[in-house]
Amino acid sequence: MFKFATQFYVSILQRSFDKNTLPDTVKYIRTYINDDETCARWLISEFVNFEVLVECFLESTMPFMRQILAGLLYCAMLKVWDTDKKTINKYWDDIAKGVHPA
Repeated sequence: MFKFATQFYVSILQRSFDKNTLPDTVKYIRTYINDDETCARWLISEFVNFEVLVECFLESTMPFMRQILAGLLYCAMLKVWDTDKKTINKYWDDIAKGVHPA
């Protein structure tokens, strides 16, 4: 359900002229992110795709839609932070050793 609602928001609702369901949709997406780290990780992984970033942030003509999406991504990042903060510096350790992550 989370993936469907999120994909609906990103692909359809952002472009729609009728934004009546926007507050509820964002509330439900945020609730899923806050309740389940898997949902937060999935959302973050979708925005690793450069084309999705360009489409949603650079080509979007509605600033408030970019702000909402940035808020959802920030919420997802906060959810995974407690789990990932212990390993985040390993990236820089690998770079210092000359090991380049794939």
